[in-house]
This record gives sequence, C-alpha cells and structure tokens, in this order.
Amino acid sequence: MGSKVVSSRLSAMVLKALGVFGTAEGLAMLCGLVRTKLVALWVGAAGVGLFGLLNSVVEMIGALTQSGLRNSAVRQIASRHDGPGRQVSIFVGRRLALVLGLLLGVLCACLSPVLSYMSFGDYSYWWGFCWLGVCILFNSLTAMESGVLQGVNRLAAIAKASVSGSLVALFVSVPMLYVWRIDGVVPVILAYSVSMFVCYLWQRYRTRFNTSDANHGEYIGSSKDMLRFGLFLTASGFVVWVVNYILMSYVNNHGGGLQLGYFQCGYTVVVKYMGVVFSAIGMEFFPRLSQAMGRGAKRGSVFVNHEIYVMLCVVVGLSCVLAALAPVVVRLLYSSEFLPAVPYIMLAMLGCVGRCVSWCMGYMVVAKGDGHVYMAMETVSGLLCLGLSIAGYHLMGLSGLGWAFAVWYLLYAVIVYMVVRCRYGYRMSSATAWWVALSMVFISLTVWLAAAVSVWMSLLTAAIGLVVCLWMLKR
Repeated sequence: MGSKVVSSRLSAMVLKALGVFGTAEGLAMLCGLVRTKLVALWVGAAGVGLFGLLNSVVEMIGALTQSGLRNSAVRQIASRHDGPGRQVSIFVGRRLALVLGLLLGVLCACLSPVLSYMSFGDYSYWWGFCWLGVCILFNSLTAMESGVLQGVNRLAAIAKASVSGSLVALFVSVPMLYVWRIDGVVPVILAYSVSMFVCYLWQRYRTRFNTSDANHGEYIGSSKDMLRFGLFLTASGFVVWVVNYILMSYVNNHGGGLQLGYFQCGYTVVVKYMGVVFSAIGMEFFPRLSQAMGRGAKRGSVFVNHEIYVMLCVVVGLSCVLAALAPVVVRLLYSSEFLPAVPYIMLAMLGCVGRCVSWCMGYMVVAKGDGHVYMAMETVSGLLCLGLSIAGYHLMGLSGLGWAFAVWYLLYAVIVYMVVRCRYGYRMSSATAWWVALSMVFISLTVWLAAAVSVWMSLLTAAIGLVVCLWMLKR
C-alpha cells in the first residue's frame, strides 16, 4: 500500500509539471511552428536548411555555457536547502553565465570567417556569424535565469517567460521574414534570443534573491564546485553539438541545401517537437532526483523506474500517432515540398523508446555529480551517432538517417543501463522492463503498417496504443 501511495504521489507531481510546463512549451512550440512555417513558405527548403545550420552553430558554441553550467547550477541550487547557500549559488551562476557568454560571443565573432567557410565553402557569410555571437551571449544569460527558477521550483515563472518570449519573438520575426526573406534568417534568430532574455529578465525581477549576506570565501567555493561539475557537462554538451554540426555539414556538402532542409524538417519534428515532453518532465524530475540521489542511489533508482514508466506512457502514444500521421504533420507544419522527410520521421520514431530510457537513467549520473562518467557516455554516444548516421546516409539517404537514429538510441540505452547498473546498483523493475518491450512492439507495428500496409491500419494501431498508454498512466 505504501509503495502505491508513493507511486501515485510521484505520478501526480510528474503530471502536474507536465501540465504546467508542457502547456507553456506547447504554446512556445506553436509560435516556433508558425515561424518555421513562414520560413518554409517564404524562403523554401534552402531557407529551412540555412535556419537549421545557423541555429546549430549557436547551439554548438552556446553548449559551452548553457547546458553544462545551467544543469550544474540547478543541481547545486536544488540540493542546498539553506537560504544563504542557495543565494550564493544563484549569484555565482548568474555571474559565470555573463562572463562565459561574453567570452564565447567574442570567440564566435573572431572565428566568423572560419565558420563561414566550413559551413558554406566561402567567407561571404562572416557577418552572419558575428551577429550569432550576440545571440550566444543572450542565450547564456537566459539559460541561467531559467536554471535559477528551475532550481527553486518556480515552474510557473519559467512557463510565463517561455510563452511571453516566444510570442514577442514571433511578433517581431514575421515582418523581418516577409520583407527580407532569406536575408532575414539571421535577424530572426537574434530577435528570438533577445526576446527570450527580456522576458526571463522580467521574471527575474519578480522573483528576487538577496545575496548580500555571503562572504567572499563562500562565493569562491561555490564557483569552484559549480565550474568543476559544469565543465564536464559542458564538454559533454559540446561533443553532442559538434556531432550535430558535422552531420548537418556532411548532408549539406554531399546532398545539397534541399537534402539538408528535408533532414532539418524531420530532425525538428522528431527531436525538438517531441523534446517538449522531455523538457516539461525534466523541469520537475531533475531537481527532485538530485535531492533523492543525495540520500542514496537506491532511492534514486525508485524515482528513475517510475519516471521511465510515466515517460513511456506519454511518449509512446504520441510517437505512434506521429508515425501514422507523418505526411499530414509535415504538410501542416511545413508544406508538401518537405514530404521526402516522412520516411526519416517514421523510422526515427523507433528510437523514441531508447531515448526515453537512456534519458531517465542518464539523469542519475548528472544528479550524482559524476561529470567524468557523463562525459565519457556522451562522447561514446556522439561517435556512435556520427558513425551510424554517415553510414546510413551513404547507403540509404534520408531513410538511412532515420534507421541510424533508431539504432543509435537503442544501443545508447543499453550502454547507459550498463553504466548505472555497475556504478549505482540500478536495476530496472520487471514492470518497467515489460512496459519497455510492449512500447517497442506498438511503435514498430505502427511504423511497419504506415510504411508497407495501410495508413488506416496504422491509425488503428496508434489509437489502440494511445488507449493502452492512457490506461497504464492511470494505474
């Protein structure tokens, strides 16, 4: 009875976080969909490819501050229950984000000719990469403000900032794209970064934290701890984005701008739009897991098993529906010009189960503070992804990239499981393992029916899968 009560309480917490932040992220995603739709209609596939390539550069360089330092700050803020210690962590995180954002923004501007040549084969786009350096600074500051709010469990404030920032960015972006067309891609990216920062800054001043009581030594100690762990996470995130950039450049150089646009379309649907669920649940899950792992790895294992169960209940149903309706989704979000991306989307859905499992288990490593282990895992993952993707594209084009995505995440889930089992004694429960296997069956069957038999049969299977997921979620 006690375990059922605990499980029910955890499910309620997860679903509440999913409802609050998921709704906000859904609205923010809708703004992004409109912006991407306008790029597709007014600029075409080449513009979508350019948009994705430039964003990958911002994310790749920004990974040096945003992901690693942010998650390190969230972990430290969430684990410090005392007022003064938490205040010091907040102050230190904000200052580090400012300094590192400035350094990397200047670095991007200095390397603009090199980045232009690597991306386009000439130096003509150097000015665009200079402006992207400004985006990196604002994104660094925004990420830290989001991390501070997550660490103190102010999910509603994050939701408000995310929605308002997306709306402002969309309002500003529309006339830019309409007037400047492909020349408006860089200004649109910059407008988004500035808009998000302004809206998070507004939430910052609505949620004040006093840091005046701490002494100099406390600031130094907190900075060392945050940087020590943050550097490992930063290196890991940088590896991921380097791999992504190399892969996009490879597709662009070997398949052309149209192929890159199709790939960017499919990748956005599979990773970024589906990633809304991961982001929403992670906002609540990561701080809670950080506290649980501080009390022992066994307690953390309970949280992870439950999180895998809930994540699959949410993701599997959506994956089945998305696989069955992939052509409709592509036409709705982009245009019929992007239909060549459909095979990639359907095949990549096969990797969603592995993505859920590896994502939940991987958080154990982060919450425990084992930065070197996490970096090793992400490096192996990046090399595996790059090797499989290049081989898949060489053999089967965009469909090969879809197969590579699926195989990559399934193999990565196995790798992460071996690591957390050996290091923390994690054991996947029989109920969780059974649900993982059933999830793979539902998604695989839906994809096969959609690709080889009938869309209507795949829709029927997707509907059954969705009903089963909802029933499992209510248990």
